[in-house]
Amino acid sequence: MATEAGLEAEPAQSAVAAMPAGSGREAELAALREFVRPEWVESCSLQMVRLNICRTRVLRLVLTATMLDGYWESSDVAVQLSSPTLPPALLAKLELACDKEARAHAGKPQLVAVAKLVLAYLETNRLVCAWDELVQARALVCTPPESDGADLEAFTASNWLRLAEKAGKVHVRAQQGAYFMEFSLLVPDTYPDAPPVLTLIATNFDDKLRDICLANAADVIRRMHEGYSTESVLFADGPPPGREEKRAAAPDLSSSGLRQMKHDREFLHTVAQVRGAVDRKFRRIIEHGERKTIQQQASEQAKLEESLALDSAGGRLALPTVLAVVRYIVERTVRELPTALCPVCAKTVLPADPGAQHEALGGNSKLGAIERPHCGHWFHQACLEAKLTAPPFTLSCAHPRCGKAVYLPRFSDKVEKLEKRWALEQAKTREIEELAGLMNM
Repeated sequence: MATEAGLEAEPAQSAVAAMPAGSGREAELAALREFVRPEWVESCSLQMVRLNICRTRVLRLVLTATMLDGYWESSDVAVQLSSPTLPPALLAKLELACDKEARAHAGKPQLVAVAKLVLAYLETNRLVCAWDELVQARALVCTPPESDGADLEAFTASNWLRLAEKAGKVHVRAQQGAYFMEFSLLVPDTYPDAPPVLTLIATNFDDKLRDICLANAADVIRRMHEGYSTESVLFADGPPPGREEKRAAAPDLSSSGLRQMKHDREFLHTVAQVRGAVDRKFRRIIEHGERKTIQQQASEQAKLEESLALDSAGGRLALPTVLAVVRYIVERTVRELPTALCPVCAKTVLPADPGAQHEALGGNSKLGAIERPHCGHWFHQACLEAKLTAPPFTLSCAHPRCGKAVYLPRFSDKVEKLEKRWALEQAKTREIEELAGLMNM
């Protein structure tokens, strides 16, 4: 997130001083053209300058500078910023910084100084591309719960989000009761096309829970980078293990398979429709191509390349990931797990003392004493086994707003098989009880 101090750059004295003494408005425009990239200049006249700055897919900004009558002598340049990707609140702060920079050069050329301020801000603040996400993430982490007895000072000391804008790093710490987790996210320059890098700094969660959290956070990053929505990644779980929908069989591309396709009327009809659509598309392009300007053709070529990139990536565009990762770790792990109740017995799944986790989670056992099925809620392992291995051999999650059927991969999904196993166990138990009764006689 940008701070107002971060918006204040040093005046562009070197760029302004480079102009010859006594030069006029034309010299100022010439200096501006030399300072910015040629492809960014959309308009450059004595009355208005328009720069379309495009550094990445997200760092896109249109700077419009209007020079009224009396510019230099009695009025400053009027700067207006717009962007299809950056949030309006950030643009408003940047506009105020531009106005302040223009006033600092009153009576002198101001265009280069303002352009230098904007470009320096975009180059040095590596968190601009995630500005809107970080505003929401800070509110999520730093807003105390609505409780009259909450210790605000203690909450603020243990729940914070700090930014290193030049390094592009987000440092987060969240705590619930005695449990805490501290981590960082490194935001790359090409974000969100490149995903952030998650690093765990410290935690007192058990090693098993820590590994589960990191693995799921990495999966959140991967799925968001593949274009899945935040809600589908955080809350919509996939089909239960062993119940995935069958995928369509891949076409047979062997020589015999291709020979059979030649006589498949439905397949040939589909091919003809696709070819006809492609031919019509290219025919329209050829008919209207002569009336298009070079700029229009370049714009359409960029859109075509983006469309091809989407098609090659499965039709999905990488989405911003920072807020989703913070939400998963803070909401679904740090603040949910210590207070989570088993939907079967309604008791907390973790002890209040983090030091008692190791024993409560089964010590060195790989399985552990708590388990989370595909529905996403935590259960005691003993509660799950008691419900899934005894009639009626089914369990629906009793968590509010859930109600999903609960399955575990290590238990069969065939009721007949579970009934047979349960009947054998019951028969064995009766035999043991009868033998014990005979021996006590």
